Amino acid sequence: GGITATLLGGQTNPAVWRKKIEPTQKLYSWAMNNHWETNYRAYQDGIVTFRYALRPHKVFEPVAAMQFSTGLAQPLVVAAASASGEAAASPRLQLSSGKLIVQVLKPSDDGKAWMVSLFNPSAETQTTSLQWATPVKGMSYSNTGETALAPVNGDIVVAAQEVVTIRVEK
Repeated sequence: GGITATLLGGQTNPAVWRKKIEPTQKLYSWAMNNHWETNYRAYQDGIVTFRYALRPHKVFEPVAAMQFSTGLAQPLVVAAASASGEAAASPRLQLSSGKLIVQVLKPSDDGKAWMVSLFNPSAETQTTSLQWATPVKGMSYSNTGETALAPVNGDIVVAAQEVVTIRVEK
């Protein structure tokens, strides 16, 4: 509705922040400014490109929003998956829940397992199981060092806005 980012004292006093935005059809983009005592100059050299994507929706669906934004930021690269060019009969991994995002599916650094990172973009705790196209030896909760921690027994619980990493032994 207007340029409203000029809040004197806004950095130290959240009470001056806007509490509500009235319906409007005007959008302003002020992607770079130095009103917040940032550590960069008041001007930037060269051309800077910003791209925006708006998607009308009714009820906010966190998973759909994540999938939409990921599709724009990380478009799929099409390539043959096998020498024959035939598609696999089923995906390598499927989740029982459609309310979680697989952020990472990669071989472990030691080559002995798959590393799976699950993200819950919603405000509620979600549960899922992992279904694999080929049998796996076992699954454990893991850390960023890819260390197997507690074994996964039953469904995987992912709290609101949480990332959970699973180590899946091949």
